[in-house]
Amino acid sequence: LYVFEEWNDGHSWGNWRAHIDNSLNYFFPPACGTGENRNEGLVDLKQNYPNPAGNYTTISFRAPAGSEAELILYDMKGSIISVLWKGKTSNRTTIVKVGTRNLKSGIYFYKLKVGSKFAVRKMIVKSN
Repeated sequence: LYVFEEWNDGHSWGNWRAHIDNSLNYFFPPACGTGENRNEGLVDLKQNYPNPAGNYTTISFRAPAGSEAELILYDMKGSIISVLWKGKTSNRTTIVKVGTRNLKSGIYFYKLKVGSKFAVRKMIVKSN
């Protein structure tokens, strides 16, 4: 059950952003580590850069070697925009350069699925 909470940062952006973050945690609960890679079996999805993205952005991740993985881009409605990368992971960091020129300005989410584990990050696209 999603619970509406009031956050007051003194401006509407803080309240709006807090609801986006809270909704993200509700719809995509953290099922694995997404920042620290202390345990070998965890999925490590980094924040894209640059963020906000203009014509392109770069996403990097690590997952256990030999795992089947998918990197998927979603819009705010949860609809799949595209599969950004699909394949077997190696023991190195995988770097994916993503063209964002054809995307409208707004907030998107990208999810790395590795078996039953996943990690999600938020990406902002700012069209020129």
